[in-house]
Amino acid sequence: MIFEGFCGGTYQSESVNVDCQRAMNFYPETNAPASASQVSLYQRAGKLQFADLGTGPVAGLFSYQPAGSPSTRVFAVAGNFTEIFSDGSHQDYTFVSTGFPVTMAANNANQIIICTGGNLWCFNTTTNTAAQVATGLGKQFVQVAFLNGFFLALQANSQTVWFSAVEDGTSWDALDFFAVNLFPDNVLSMIVDHGLIWLHGPKQSAVYYNTTDQFNPFLPATTQPIEQGTGAPFSEVKLDNSIYWIGADERGQGVAWRANGYVPQRITTYAVETAWQSYSMISDAVGYPYQENGHPFWIIYFPTANKTWAYDASTGFWHERCYLTPATGLEVADRGRCHVFAFGKHLVGDTQSGKIWDASVNYVTDNGDPISRYRRAPHLNRERKRNFYNMMQIDLESGLGPSISDTGSLSGSTEIILQDSGGQLWSIQMNGSFILTSTAVASGTAQTVVILDSVTKAPWLLGVSTSGMLTTTPSVLSGVYIFPIITSAVTQGQIMVSNGILQSGAGTVAYRGPYVYLRWSDDGAHTWKNQQLRDAGQLGEYAKRVMWWRLGKSRDRVYEFGTSEAFSCRVVGAYMQLQAGN
Repeated sequence: MIFEGFCGGTYQSESVNVDCQRAMNFYPETNAPASASQVSLYQRAGKLQFADLGTGPVAGLFSYQPAGSPSTRVFAVAGNFTEIFSDGSHQDYTFVSTGFPVTMAANNANQIIICTGGNLWCFNTTTNTAAQVATGLGKQFVQVAFLNGFFLALQANSQTVWFSAVEDGTSWDALDFFAVNLFPDNVLSMIVDHGLIWLHGPKQSAVYYNTTDQFNPFLPATTQPIEQGTGAPFSEVKLDNSIYWIGADERGQGVAWRANGYVPQRITTYAVETAWQSYSMISDAVGYPYQENGHPFWIIYFPTANKTWAYDASTGFWHERCYLTPATGLEVADRGRCHVFAFGKHLVGDTQSGKIWDASVNYVTDNGDPISRYRRAPHLNRERKRNFYNMMQIDLESGLGPSISDTGSLSGSTEIILQDSGGQLWSIQMNGSFILTSTAVASGTAQTVVILDSVTKAPWLLGVSTSGMLTTTPSVLSGVYIFPIITSAVTQGQIMVSNGILQSGAGTVAYRGPYVYLRWSDDGAHTWKNQQLRDAGQLGEYAKRVMWWRLGKSRDRVYEFGTSEAFSCRVVGAYMQLQAGN
């Protein structure tokens, strides 16, 4: 039977017993009615280093094609204001240092305004020179934008928006400003979309437009405020023909909105809102939009919480993204903070360093580091009656490889340490004739060695008796095809199992496909069984099936499927054989 709902987004309720679904580094895609499944899973973009600006993090990225220029220019603010070239090299313009937050805007006169550290700088792309501007106003600024020839600058801790002379970012007059008076709070953020200026306070918002009146160039587009403000001023983005932001009002915060005309439309779920509102801080959230393979994504990085969320405007699904720390194996926020599309690439600024990443679904690692991808499926609960699970099959696109040289985790080692049932440790070694020996030892770390049968492909657990005899017993865990060990003659030998019989001999090279895992919980996703590995197919093994048998019984079961191996993991769906019990 088809496992309905196996492919989906993140929806982990306040009580995991109600719903515990997660999609980590997987995003769902809805398919045509005649497709193999209605919803499938694809992996988020991996990363490859494109440039290294040195000091970081990268606070902002901006692309601009100046008038008369045949190509796009790309700029970043990290340690300095920097131009990035198509080959990954860069040129520092050291007139500015990073002061969070950072926003940039350009006009039609080959000028870029950079707002950083409360100051405004104007960079001339013709002469590649810069000057600090608006100094005579004696104000601090938090954001800049551009509309109809005017640079706009939002003054910090105020209701005031200043505007430059037309097409001249170097000229700011003390009389050129307008005050937002539709609500009494300070304006916290500003974004321009469809010729309108959206100005968000902590509880309400206002929308202004550019008039033809030279004495009143900016006036409210509506006579009443919008009853939703912002809870994270730099989470706001333009995407999918609208604007998106994390809201706040006098009743609370932590709900995401999309503008539907002048009416905010809620797009978060209770589960997402519960997660966000559990964070100690959400006001520092940073958002950026991008589109890949037709999916318009809103990426939200929460620095204090060390989390990253993603919303797909084409499907309405939410999913999570993380970076798997190599040294600790801990999941932390994805390493993307800002984005620009240039040179035919999605360039992403790093959250921790001055690196610029080339992000693409064609990359299956984060610059060589594994990507942890997993899908936690919905509860299988039939009114708390028992289900007997005979088989689970994950329908994925197998045979994509790579074919991995399976040398085992002890390649280059001279021994294996096993522990018998009495707690005695044994050193397993191989002599120059490839004969296995066992010697009792006083210390060491016991290991788990699982070997796939070379004939039946069934897994066998390597053990040792209290007398030092090696044993094999059937195992529920997948393992390696061979387990190599270095003999005393400095020649690699291998331990094998053939039809359940333990063998040893000269080492040969064996290959496997990338591993995927399945694990499950029978107590409402509070605790989990050990992972069971399966081979997803070497390169070209397109008909390989990924299956697990004899999975026991449960009154309430949650399955989790995942992988951190370097291959394109594309999930069609899942199928089960189960028998209903009392």
